[in-house]
Amino acid sequence: MATTLYYAVDENGAAYLFTKKPERKSVGAQGVWMKPQAKAATGTTEDEDSGLMIPVSSTLMFEGFLPRITWSDEPVEVSTSWATGE
Repeated sequence: MATTLYYAVDENGAAYLFTKKPERKSVGAQGVWMKPQAKAATGTTEDEDSGLMIPVSSTLMFEGFLPRITWSDEPVEVSTSWATGE
């Protein structure tokens, strides 16, 4: 099984994986990445699902599992695959 995730880092250095491409937002004075928001006209996103936002340890970035990116970078697509043992 394979899937594509989006990896992004907030302005404060917090790293996240998203199942849908995130949107850059400002919360107060802080820049953050957020799940896609509902479309104004329909009240839903295109897929009726805004996806998941999963916090990740910065250790994954520093040990080379994820690229070193910052707030100024766009989200990076990360492909994953695994076998279920069947």
